[in-house]
Amino acid sequence: MGFPSSDERAAAWWRASTDRRRRHSPPTAWVSKLTESRVTGDIEHSVRVLNALRDRGFRIAMDDFGTGYSALTFLRRLPFAEVKIDRAFVQDITEDPEDRDLIRAIIGTAHNLGMAALPEGVETHAQADCLSPESRDCAQGFLFTRPMPAEQLAEWLGAAHAVSPPDANRKG
Repeated sequence: MGFPSSDERAAAWWRASTDRRRRHSPPTAWVSKLTESRVTGDIEHSVRVLNALRDRGFRIAMDDFGTGYSALTFLRRLPFAEVKIDRAFVQDITEDPEDRDLIRAIIGTAHNLGMAALPEGVETHAQADCLSPESRDCAQGFLFTRPMPAEQLAEWLGAAHAVSPPDANRKG
């Protein structure tokens, strides 16, 4: 969902989001993602709109953190519920200690600011093993499931798809 650039467009976006979500589930059941580039223009406007959404129960995530401006002031000033760490940091986590250190630092910063942290692009058990359960809230990637049409989601969720901790003895 895109982020509006004016108060008038923000109001229209808010009405559309609220109407759509009210019919199907409460706002707390959703996380709307925004990339850094969508909030870098008028920061004061972004703060007002995001605070209004948060106050109404919506959770907002900073998506693809680490690939844009990555200003820590965004994390400090904007009311994000979570930080989604870009897959560029995850893909080499098993070989590159600097990527591991950066991910741990981002996760620690997010937690210290009261946000969840979600590494994106986890495709192997080895990558998941590098993301210890103590240091992250959850993870996203093909290791857990491939993208699927909405109509298949209910069936998938209904099946026993609990994700167990990665097996340290499993390769790849």
